[in-house]
Amino acid sequence: MKKEHNTRTIIITFIILFQTLNGQFTTDVDISSYYDNNIFLSPTPVSDQASLFSLTMRYQPESKNISYYYNGNILLYRTQNLYNSHTHYTGLDYYTALGKTDRSTLYLGSAYALKFNHADYDYYNFQQLYLYANMRFLFNSIIFKTGYNFRYRDYANYREISNLRHYFFGQFNKSFFTRTTALIEADLGFKQYPNQGAVTTLLSGRGRGSAQAQYPTGLNYNQLIILARLAQSLHPSMGLYIQFRKQIIPIKSQEMIYTSDYTQIDELFDDPFSYETNEFSSQLTWLLPYRIKLMIQGETAVKTYPSQAAYISAEDVTASGNERKDYRKSVSFTFDKILYLNKNWVKSLQFMLNYRYINNSSNSYWYRYTNEIFQVDISWQF
Repeated sequence: MKKEHNTRTIIITFIILFQTLNGQFTTDVDISSYYDNNIFLSPTPVSDQASLFSLTMRYQPESKNISYYYNGNILLYRTQNLYNSHTHYTGLDYYTALGKTDRSTLYLGSAYALKFNHADYDYYNFQQLYLYANMRFLFNSIIFKTGYNFRYRDYANYREISNLRHYFFGQFNKSFFTRTTALIEADLGFKQYPNQGAVTTLLSGRGRGSAQAQYPTGLNYNQLIILARLAQSLHPSMGLYIQFRKQIIPIKSQEMIYTSDYTQIDELFDDPFSYETNEFSSQLTWLLPYRIKLMIQGETAVKTYPSQAAYISAEDVTASGNERKDYRKSVSFTFDKILYLNKNWVKSLQFMLNYRYINNSSNSYWYRYTNEIFQVDISWQF
């Protein structure tokens, strides 16, 4: 009851604050309900229905290049309610032209977040600080973007996994007269776990191997991502892109933080810094009659985990196999429709239907699974 009261207090405070200010004020409400036939991505599926409620408020002062926002969301499971949570973000975004024209722009921003889990999982509660600085340059038909972002996530009840993350990126985007767009991007990331003296911890997991999390002293991870995308307009109402994404760990660590008793929606379940991957994906976007948008996406990826050994069977509790390697395939279908009403009480309504299928085969027993999700989403802006 105390957490629910705190949530209502946070939301009401932001509503009152924004409504007393002069300037442009927008509110977005999103309600999503989905059925997931394997919420833990396990070889022994557990299905559930979940609902996600989200509220976003944004305020931009008159004649200013800055905006302030609040976003709060509540995730509720129908039966697995130990995994219920609510998260709150507040932050600001700022931009300014570099020089007398808008051919170069600087973007700055910050955000502060709080996440609260069920009492049984309150050691995963965190507070988070996020900062970014990006620049955009326009050279005829070429757009160049570069930037840096920083994140510090503090788990007050589980200090061993509090971490800092740094990302640098550069991106070239070029358009051609053939209605083709080519994009190349490189990202370099670093992740640090600064707390000292951590040791192996046994967690009350849900049966995925031994449910261990290993925390050697002073861990540092790194990651390099190379991405190439080619997009082509096939018709005024149809477009296609194909993409290749390679993720490598330049300097490998002998140990890796991982945990097996949390849901797939959190990076603790599958930390991006823990694996290398070669990934191909493609998406077809088709504007149907009545301005209904259909998006069909497919993906195939090979993921290797240099610091994680495979569980060769359900009885293997020591991960006695070789290096873990996963083969992941997925496909999704999304129908999207926006109604622009421009009424006093509502500006737009958006409806979305989504189906996603994932097949993950692995040489590690606990990571062989299939997953299907059916989702309905309704959002409106006023």
